[in-house]
Amino acid sequence: MPPPNEHPTLFSDYLIHFCGQRKTPRQALAVLEAILRRGEFVPSPCPLFYDPDKQIERRKLQAWANMVCFTDLRFQDLHHHEEKFGPYGIALKKNSPPARQCTPVHYIDVESDELRVSRGLTEGIRHLNNLQKRGKVDGEWDFPRRLKEFDQRRIAVFQDIRTRDENEWRFISSKDGDVLKFAPADVRFLLVETWDQAVRLNRRVNDESERHLIPYGKAGVLAIPVELMVGREHAKRKQ
Repeated sequence: MPPPNEHPTLFSDYLIHFCGQRKTPRQALAVLEAILRRGEFVPSPCPLFYDPDKQIERRKLQAWANMVCFTDLRFQDLHHHEEKFGPYGIALKKNSPPARQCTPVHYIDVESDELRVSRGLTEGIRHLNNLQKRGKVDGEWDFPRRLKEFDQRRIAVFQDIRTRDENEWRFISSKDGDVLKFAPADVRFLLVETWDQAVRLNRRVNDESERHLIPYGKAGVLAIPVELMVGREHAKRKQ
């Protein structure tokens, strides 16, 4: 049994946040460094269901939430993910305080009875809150509001079963201004694309003049080149 409040390991002892999707290498490295400098992940609005052809959205089944996304990833599966999300990222130790604030998603068929019943529950909660707003339910009763907050977080961990190979985890923002803070000791490793990038970044995290990066070097954080896992030839074919 895992210790209390510690997520069990599915594939690894870390969760990876990829930050290079649809970015040039320069842009991706700048985003990675900005995350390290701030020591926090900033949630952004994301669709709950993977929907590249917009079919789910057209059928009004899509929903959105403010979140930060991670994946519980084995290195042997890295090539599938880096093709979709880019070869840059930051891995948090799964037993760290920020990782404990993340939740594994619930993969579900968007056509299933389970999701239909879920939408009915959401409509019922919305109706209860509307009754309270109209004065037909005791305004001092905080249960409708708390139930609505619970329902929003419940829905925010749904994902299309077609993407279950991503083993996604999410930090869900419950209010404006929420961020997921982390310390250098919470970081397991960094991902970059090439050996040259890894060498340069590893030099910087151990350079006392790099004030915002040196704490990571002192915590033993290393940058790992993705081409080490997927192979240089694979990286060349992708280009």
